[in-house]
This record gives sequence, C-alpha cells and structure tokens, in this order.
Amino acid sequence: MPDTAVLPVGERTALPPPGGYRLAGCVLERTSLPLLHRRIPTNGGELTVGDETTLTLPDLITATVVVEGRRRLRIAGWLNLRDRRHTLRLTARVVHVDDDGLVFAATGTAVASGRRRLRIEAAMEFIR
Repeated sequence: MPDTAVLPVGERTALPPPGGYRLAGCVLERTSLPLLHRRIPTNGGELTVGDETTLTLPDLITATVVVEGRRRLRIAGWLNLRDRRHTLRLTARVVHVDDDGLVFAATGTAVASGRRRLRIEAAMEFIR
C-alpha cells in the first residue's frame, strides 16, 4: 500500500474551505508512448475554491474543478503545451485535505485538434 493511501481525509468534502490556495508542490508529466514519461515544468499556480472552483497554472493550465464524491474531483479545461492548446480532462483522487490545503493525484488525457492523445499524470499540493 502506498504511503499516501493512509493519510487522513475523514468526513470532509473533497475541497478545503472557500478561498485562494497557492501551489506548494507539483509533479506534472505527459506520456505520448507507453513507458516514456516527460516532466512538464510548472511555475506557480493557484486553486480558487468558491461557487466555481478554478485551477490555474500560469501559461500552462486553466481548468474548473468539480467535486464528484467525498474523495473524487473532475478537472476539465485547457493545457497549453508546445504552442498548442489541448483539451484537458483529469480525474483526481484527494489524498489529503484540511483547512489549510489540499493534496490530490490526477490522471487523464489532453488532446489537441488533429493530434495524438496524451496521457497526463499529476500530483499537486495547494496551501493557504
């Protein structure tokens, strides 16, 4: 069992209280071929929890986040990669949430018009 599987989530919903949270840590990778992973560099970011929850990584990702259960999130939006705009769809599992932040692990796809589908994997931590 991975270490992250035992972190407490308790009876909380999948998002922390409303407000702005900054990106504290991120691993974002793309896979175009099986077993070939490439890291996508990130430069800061923000999760804004409110009536509409948004995820923004400057010049890279703009997406909305929807809760789909106590520990599940759906992330949908845009990934800008190599001067192409990809449609981004991720499903995330909340690993840890408290009043000061959120950690989630996500997988999904990014597709640009006329291009091959990319598999995207992410682990992100947001804190107040």
